[in-house]
Amino acid sequence: MRNWFLKTINESSATTLVLVIPLLFEAGLENLVGEIWVVSCSEAQQKQRLIQRNNLTNEQAAARIHSQLPLSEKIARADFVLDNSSTLESLLQQIDKVMKI
Repeated sequence: MRNWFLKTINESSATTLVLVIPLLFEAGLENLVGEIWVVSCSEAQQKQRLIQRNNLTNEQAAARIHSQLPLSEKIARADFVLDNSSTLESLLQQIDKVMKI
């Protein structure tokens, strides 16, 4: 995985790249990026979304969440935190705000 990201980064002529890596810390890839953005919501919302998107049971969704680095630790290591507990429009507005910084 690391090699694929390095290749993609090195071959790009873009001045800004957005890498979507949900398990960034767990994969040890944080040194590949200049900024870390964490998208957060409550654990209940995480579970609900996993159950709906991946057709998991409540127990499977909880196990997946607990196998990852706690969200609080990801937030502590982030440059920016986006709140994804509301609407898509709200999330996009937060992205726009951070992009203007």
